[in-house]
Amino acid sequence: MSASVRTLGRQTVIYGLSTIVPRFLNFLLVPLYTYFFSPAEYGIVADLYSWAVLLNIIVTYGMETAVFRYAKMEGNNAFASAFYSVLFTSLIFLFIVIYLSGTIANLLGYPGYGRYIIYFGFILALDAVSAILFVKLRLDEKALKFSVLKISNVVVNVFLNVLFIVLLPKFLVSFGIKFNRTVEYIFISNLLASLVTFLFLVIYIPSFRFFNFRVLRTMIVYGIPLMLSGIVGAINDVIDRQFIKYLSPPGVDAMSQLGIYFANLKLAVFLVLFVQAFRYAAEPFFFRYAEDPGSKESFARVTLFYVFVSLTVFLFTYANLPLFKYFIGSQYWSGLSIVPVVLLANVFAGLYLNFSMWYKLVDKTFLGFLIILAGSLFTVIFDYFFVPKYGYEAAAVVRLFSYIFITVLCYLLGQRYYSIPYRIFTMLKYFIIALLVFYFQYEVLNNLTFMLVILINNVLLMIFVLYFIYAENLFKPIRELLWSIRSKLKL
Repeated sequence: MSASVRTLGRQTVIYGLSTIVPRFLNFLLVPLYTYFFSPAEYGIVADLYSWAVLLNIIVTYGMETAVFRYAKMEGNNAFASAFYSVLFTSLIFLFIVIYLSGTIANLLGYPGYGRYIIYFGFILALDAVSAILFVKLRLDEKALKFSVLKISNVVVNVFLNVLFIVLLPKFLVSFGIKFNRTVEYIFISNLLASLVTFLFLVIYIPSFRFFNFRVLRTMIVYGIPLMLSGIVGAINDVIDRQFIKYLSPPGVDAMSQLGIYFANLKLAVFLVLFVQAFRYAAEPFFFRYAEDPGSKESFARVTLFYVFVSLTVFLFTYANLPLFKYFIGSQYWSGLSIVPVVLLANVFAGLYLNFSMWYKLVDKTFLGFLIILAGSLFTVIFDYFFVPKYGYEAAAVVRLFSYIFITVLCYLLGQRYYSIPYRIFTMLKYFIIALLVFYFQYEVLNNLTFMLVILINNVLLMIFVLYFIYAENLFKPIRELLWSIRSKLKL
């Protein structure tokens, strides 16, 4: 195992702590929401946060990746230019949102709830500026501070949710005071948590010279295609929720269907955690080692390891789904059938992340935009035809095939512009083995007792893991990697 790959492994674990812990804590909010709110109420949360995903990309307009791209060449000028630019545009965005909050609420189908829109305006503006400050921590390799702040953000959010949804209503009712528990307090909690995080990040606001127009112009030219790619990527990721909201089959409560769909998406949390942790470590890794001898071989090996770990998490989640389903209310269990489909979609989402680095490294970001655009068109077209007939199950299947489509397309174009010797047939072998294990779990073990199903599922999972370690001769390198991570964390 090369030194660079071991470095990526260590960084993935360290940054993974800042991702896994917060996401897991956030996941603990899912049972809170699904046990206290109906699917229709939770559908409002799904709807508004789907728009937040899209708008978050717009208000940062590719500046996070642009800082990584130009920090080595331009030094602090790159960070300062990105920070002040995002700060200025975020304030403009916030003003527009406040001014049009009532109109936006009416358009989204929530008349009289313009305050919801204002909450999200403040959340998005604060998070956009904080995102650039978090980039500074990553550039300075301050992984511990990065992790502490990320975790603190979610701890505050979780505490406030529990306070507003559970503790405060019980406390007030004991004094005969009625407290109307609504999803509004979910948004208020998020806003306060974002504000606390921003205040702790204020110390990283650059004290050096103002932004450099030349550097800023270069970064914007680089970042805008990434923003466009992010927008259409977000559309690809969240547009299904709008189709469920507006085009669900006749005779069903669309917002309830949306709530059920969103709750079951959350059960893929472990795979989402890994992909996010990998992303945090992979972006600086690919840029840092792109010019090194043997870098392409290292990139190919990284991708192989990604495939293995993501498939392992896929099998782990499904193996223990009879237990994990209790993390959501029983009124949401009708959507459990989409969980393995969504898990596989997330596997391909991470694989696409691996394949997509070529257009960032060779400054062909517009081609990246076209790839994501093709995937979004795929999603829109097939959701339009199938969601009205089959509901959210169709949305999950379309999500999977959309990610498969853009992953294959990105790989084929990448081999033309920045050829990397990926072990495609080896990766396909592990995909086939994992799918055979899943098929056996799904078809053969379905009628066994609860504990026996979980036991056999996890035994099959361990066999898959041991086979990969044996086939790739990894027993000694894994021992060395674990020792290295242990030493790093002690520091």
